[in-house]
Amino acid sequence: MTIRPGLNAKILAIITCAVMLAGAARADIEPGGSDGPFKPLPEEGPVPPIYDRTAVDESLEQRRHREAQHRQHIEQIRREHFHRMRNPEIRRKGMEELRDLTDPAAFRPMFEVLADESDEVLKAVFDHLAGQGDEGQAALVWIGIHQVAGQTRTRDAQRLHHAVMQRLEQPVSNAVLREFDTALRRTDHHVVNQAGRLAGMLNVTEAIPLLMLNQVAFRSSRSRPAEGEIEWYYVGSDLIPVRNLSWITQSDAGDFNLVPGTRTTGVVTRERDGVEITYRMDVHNTLVRLASDAIGESTRGLGFDMWQWYEWYNETYVPHMNRQAGRRRSG
Repeated sequence: MTIRPGLNAKILAIITCAVMLAGAARADIEPGGSDGPFKPLPEEGPVPPIYDRTAVDESLEQRRHREAQHRQHIEQIRREHFHRMRNPEIRRKGMEELRDLTDPAAFRPMFEVLADESDEVLKAVFDHLAGQGDEGQAALVWIGIHQVAGQTRTRDAQRLHHAVMQRLEQPVSNAVLREFDTALRRTDHHVVNQAGRLAGMLNVTEAIPLLMLNQVAFRSSRSRPAEGEIEWYYVGSDLIPVRNLSWITQSDAGDFNLVPGTRTTGVVTRERDGVEITYRMDVHNTLVRLASDAIGESTRGLGFDMWQWYEWYNETYVPHMNRQAGRRRSG
């Protein structure tokens, strides 16, 4: 990404912060020390994974190979037992064959291949996944994030979301945290926003560091290169005009509040000085609620300033959570 000379220094600093913190989940970073299970975020490098990577026992390549094998089998089941087949007994046998697939590598292909089947078949798929322990829960979360985000019709997205939420359990497992970690590091605004929404519904406080980072995204703008130009774009479930966004500072970090009584969802994009700044409102709303609930006081005043969130996490959240953990251990 090329930064033009006229770019404001504070925007450059924030982008630099984002680049430093948004590295791949595979990097081995040991955060600074702290007494207790909660550790401060590192001063440089990526945000550490929010799940235990030592529990992952296969490579991505191995997983994809097994998924491809299962996909072929499931496509065969679909051709022989579902699709245009109306014989109840044949369809019942097809569902029995699906229930025999307990390898986690079969779970994603199972939904992808059968996504357009009848409600009866989809219910059987969801119920099967719900009974497959941690990996089944992870597959449901994957559907609830990536497949819901990919729906073009609101009604379809809502039905899918409802089916998933009925079967998800709390507290979430390490396998589920893996799915959130992966989704919140994506660049697709719809995927990241949906991951943020779902993290809020499941009270995934472990996701707070990634929510902090990914509530704002930056990229070079090719459509409005003129220095000083500002435009606002809104894409969400409610039609909120630009006049409902008000500045809280004069900084180019893009800090703003909503007019009282307005709750914005979706994404709001701002262009200035050749940089496109996108505010992922669902991620932000979830972050503020989870963070505020965790420490017992509002964090809304932190806005979208990642430096302030970074300091809050290390200086307020980590000590607070470690004190709570210490009290639980002592009695």
